[in-house]
Amino acid sequence: MSTGGNSLPPQSCPDGAKRRVCYYYDRFIAGVNYCEDHVMVPHRVDMAHALIRSCGLLGDMARLRTRPATDAEICGFHDGRYVGLLRDLTPEGFGAGGEVARRAR
Repeated sequence: MSTGGNSLPPQSCPDGAKRRVCYYYDRFIAGVNYCEDHVMVPHRVDMAHALIRSCGLLGDMARLRTRPATDAEICGFHDGRYVGLLRDLTPEGFGAGGEVARRAR
């Protein structure tokens, strides 16, 4: 790997083992805004990916592509009623005090 003269050469791990780097990225995750105080700031995802790409590092790591989880996979971690509530939830429905809002309380 060429460092272009701006970086130190790659160092071996102290135990002599090679480490594999895996990179998870999905361009749609940058469009998710969890809330103002959430630690994941969406535009940082795109900025980090752009930096990794511009440095030519994508070829040096395994890029793992994501896909949406199935309902069955989500229900492996969450109660099915909760998953159904989230599936049916809309800002309009929750704010209007409808059935979904009653289920959420």
